[in-house]
Amino acid sequence: MEFVKSILAFAGGLGMFIYGMHLLAEGLQQAAGSRARKLMAFLTGNRFAAVLTGAAVTALIQSSSAATVMVVGFVNASVMTLQQAVGVIMGANIGTTMTGWIVSMGEWSAFLKPATIAPAFLFAGVVCLMAAKKEKLKHTAHILIGFGILFMGLDAMSGSIAPYTDEPIFAQAFKVLGSNPVYGLLTGAVVTAIIQSSSASMGILQTLAMAGVVNWGAAAFIALGQNIGTCATALLSCLGTDRNAKRAAVIHLLFNVIGSVVIGAVIWIFFLFNPALAMANVTGTQLAVFHTAFNVVCTIMLFPFAGWLVTLSGRLVPEKGAAGHKSLAQLDPRMAQAPALALEAIESQINVMSKIAQEAVKDSAVSTGEDLEARRDSVMQLRDEIAGALQALDPAVMSQEQLLRSEQDLMSLTDIARIMELSLQVAGIRDKNPSDCLCCQEGLEKLARSAARTLKLARHERVEEAREQEDAVDVLEKELRQRVLQQLDGGTMKAACAVACLDCIRRYERISDHAEMLARNLAG
Repeated sequence: MEFVKSILAFAGGLGMFIYGMHLLAEGLQQAAGSRARKLMAFLTGNRFAAVLTGAAVTALIQSSSAATVMVVGFVNASVMTLQQAVGVIMGANIGTTMTGWIVSMGEWSAFLKPATIAPAFLFAGVVCLMAAKKEKLKHTAHILIGFGILFMGLDAMSGSIAPYTDEPIFAQAFKVLGSNPVYGLLTGAVVTAIIQSSSASMGILQTLAMAGVVNWGAAAFIALGQNIGTCATALLSCLGTDRNAKRAAVIHLLFNVIGSVVIGAVIWIFFLFNPALAMANVTGTQLAVFHTAFNVVCTIMLFPFAGWLVTLSGRLVPEKGAAGHKSLAQLDPRMAQAPALALEAIESQINVMSKIAQEAVKDSAVSTGEDLEARRDSVMQLRDEIAGALQALDPAVMSQEQLLRSEQDLMSLTDIARIMELSLQVAGIRDKNPSDCLCCQEGLEKLARSAARTLKLARHERVEEAREQEDAVDVLEKELRQRVLQQLDGGTMKAACAVACLDCIRRYERISDHAEMLARNLAG
């Protein structure tokens, strides 16, 4: 019965640890979401900047799995190139080691032991939550409570193990794992893949290490296996995505597998010549140092070969046949783990929509309705997918600013869809009245270009310029309308021709109105 109680206590402690990590990450994402978004926006073709960005973002959101899933989603949504993705993935592996340092704090000082600081964090978090009136204070409360629950979980796991640290089963188990690197790699990979968190599996290993039951021979290879196991999340996230997104997930797997195998081989050879060290116990702090050093060394080692990793991923996930229609907004629902970054990807796709609509507006004065229908279908498909991605975001974990952005994004979808429909209507009117519309063709083309310019300014969030351009469209619309009416009154234009021209002119004015509203929504 005592053994069963200990197992349940360990399981409960693990549950608190994982939930505390989740709450901590959620609070950090909310507090630092806009900063993380700016960091992602900072990405350029500079691979070194991408590594730094990946490390910073992962440290901010406390989850390499979430960061890698977002990378897959961003590549799939055409927000990020594969070359940038390599650097971010490398950086994410470094950033995730932050959790190991947090877990090992209990070894640095008696004051930092989980049993001592957990109540302090919980009390401070609850006080902040009760006094919170602003969003930032609520985020701080979630971070503090997350830390408190995380440390409570660590304390519960340590307490459940303490009575059994002298049991031979632990020594024997880690002796077996340490005797064969493959066993250690498999153990780390499987446990991490099951619980979907390398930080959580490293926390378990560090808890056992702090209890004094883990040797270096087992710990080193289990830690390497954890880096492989964490790829499971990214591989799952690439299901149903395009080939570039699958390649990003494969790059993550290749990076971790190659690094683990090469470093693992070096460590194995080292332990062959130093068997006493392999059997020596490891501490939680030493594991944190090893975990960080391993990921930094892997990044330095493979950084020059990033282009080769992209090429290899292309061979492992080749193109099949001719490229057909590709959905432009296959936004991974798991990107909802970080609403700020998910919104960035969503808004990038809204920009894709608006660009298609802009070209359609310009072409509506010269193209047929049939030519525009395919573009209309693409825009409507994008609208439905983006609306679904927005609906998948959890309002409970979003700040007021993010909720407002999501509402504005929905309104933007409506404006763009309406612009597309109006463009198609203009082309349809011209198709039905080809000879009648010829009498004002030059004016319609000028008006179409002017309305398209309003939409272009809206896409770039240049609100004041878009408003001025919309006013210019209004002036041009009145001039053309007056000209048509004068020709109708003078008998130089047939009534059917005047009706067709006035219908087109009116629709261009409404297109410009929607474009001006779109500028305000996109700019927030």
